[in-house]
Amino acid sequence: MKNILSTVGSCSITVVIFYIIKKIQDFLQSENEEDGNYKIDKEDDK
Repeated sequence: MKNILSTVGSCSITVVIFYIIKKIQDFLQSENEEDGNYKIDKEDDK
């Protein structure tokens, strides 16, 4: 039983780490895209 719990524990930790990395990548990507779109929109308004 302890082996199963430790395996599940390490698996869930790995999943959480991958999830956090993916979220950070998505956040950085969307921030860059928003900055670019914002600058373009500002120029179009002028």
